[in-house]
Amino acid sequence: MTAYSDAEFVIDSRMVVGFLFASRAPVLAIAIFFELLTGWLIRDNLALNVLMLIWPVEAIKTWRGGL
Repeated sequence: MTAYSDAEFVIDSRMVVGFLFASRAPVLAIAIFFELLTGWLIRDNLALNVLMLIWPVEAIKTWRGGL
């Protein structure tokens, strides 16, 4: 085997692992996890944007304003 075919096997095996994870993972739980993660890390996510559009909360506006 050449180095190219070894690298190709690694990429293919990662792709298979990704497909297996995606087929068995609870999609709603992953979506909620990423919403919470982005809200915590960058203080911006879809849920906060919708909340602030429908019912602006001064405490959230201050929190999102920065450090």
